[in-house]
Amino acid sequence: MVMRILPPFPLKPLADLLNSLVDFPVIVSLFRNPNRSSSFTSFHSLRNSVEIDLQNDLALYDELVSFNKFVQFQPLPSIKDFCKLLTRIVKMHHYSVVISLIQRLDVLGVKSDIYAVNIAINCFCHLNRVDYGLSVFGKALKRGYEPDCATFNTLIRGLCADGMLDHALQLFDQMLESGFKPNDVTYGTMIYGMCKSGNTSDAIILLRKIDEESKRVRSPGIIVYSTIIDTLCKKGKVIHALNLFSEMIQKGVMPNVVTYMCLMQGLCGFGLREEANRLLDDMIGRNISPDLQTINVLITAMCKQGWATESHSFLDFMVGRGVAPDVFTFTSIIDGLCKAGELNTANELLVELSSRGLKQNVYTYTAMIGGFCKGRKLGEAKELFLEMQDRGCPPNVHTYTVMIRGYCRNGELNEANELLVKMQENGCLPDGCTYNTIIQGFLVHNEISKAIRYLERLRNNGFSVDAYTAALLPRFLSCGRLEDSCKKVLEVFVDDHRRP
Repeated sequence: MVMRILPPFPLKPLADLLNSLVDFPVIVSLFRNPNRSSSFTSFHSLRNSVEIDLQNDLALYDELVSFNKFVQFQPLPSIKDFCKLLTRIVKMHHYSVVISLIQRLDVLGVKSDIYAVNIAINCFCHLNRVDYGLSVFGKALKRGYEPDCATFNTLIRGLCADGMLDHALQLFDQMLESGFKPNDVTYGTMIYGMCKSGNTSDAIILLRKIDEESKRVRSPGIIVYSTIIDTLCKKGKVIHALNLFSEMIQKGVMPNVVTYMCLMQGLCGFGLREEANRLLDDMIGRNISPDLQTINVLITAMCKQGWATESHSFLDFMVGRGVAPDVFTFTSIIDGLCKAGELNTANELLVELSSRGLKQNVYTYTAMIGGFCKGRKLGEAKELFLEMQDRGCPPNVHTYTVMIRGYCRNGELNEANELLVKMQENGCLPDGCTYNTIIQGFLVHNEISKAIRYLERLRNNGFSVDAYTAALLPRFLSCGRLEDSCKKVLEVFVDDHRRP
């Protein structure tokens, strides 16, 4: 079988490729020892230094011990035995270590096979060096190894992951010309690469081609369809996604929970509430139970559209389907209810969260505190702010900013200023939003000198005014009572904001 290699990647000697990628010096120096009997001794004597790297990964250490025992056997184990060990290390994501071990096998003269080649290519692709993977591919062909579908799939995946879709297409064509029949993984990888690059048109063309070629066997799998449907929804082409969904069902490909999640998220994003509910009913009618992740995604999308009440009803639905809500579920709904002004219901959920044995996190507290502040219930916000700290949940920069905004809205500027100072004392540094919030509070209440002080701090810390702060500044420039020095400071910020 004759195959051509993609031109942009020159072939290099395998040893050079392996040497250039190694980033595990202790193991590399160990396995370069040509003396097998002393190799294990060296490994044992270097145990302490190896443990510096492996103290949190004893499983890897055990596999390396096994490898050293293997290389002492006479005769050496077959490459299949080594590949089983290498595969286990690959699953630990120690790709550079695997490359080092393959190098050692090459030095020992262990005859390789296409499975070992595939492992090496896979590791290079995971290390974002698909060019080295292609070079290993070329070297394997020169040595007479016949690639299999996994070889092509791995390289195509690596090329797509690196954004090299054109090269992936070339390799895909080469695969077809060489007589290999792509499987679902191949097609799924190609379509995912096209969708990732935003090329949904070509993805649909390839889908049609797959469908045409597979009429004698079967239609493209659900993963292929779901990938395209998800991309269409994210690009705002929800109608196209629904049409493809209907077409898929007509061809006998049944949707799964991922397909429904992609579509319902897309429908929620466009405010199509009734269509999303119908799709949910359709999913339940097909006896497809949504998992926790699916429901959380939908609840988040619904809350973004202001459908907080509907998202609240999902709690009963979840329990009825045997899915227990988590902290993220409660936090999303509480946040949505607070933004909708339904503070009592949100507070009840906060209590229910605890009754279910769940622990509020900083995001849960911040959402509820923000709701109280927005609803002019500063007393309740203060109590909850103190409670979260008493329960061992320190506020983050967003929590502090929300409280500062509440103080400013209520005209309690001294308290806002004191909280910002305390925030810094507690090791939480203000960000641009924090500074803009307190500056706006001072400006709205005509505390110009204090606002200017914080404007200078904002600039000294590398932040800039936001649109609302910039809109407040010009009216003070015409104030006759303002000192010239203060006006000059304000003019600088106004000019900076106007500058493109």
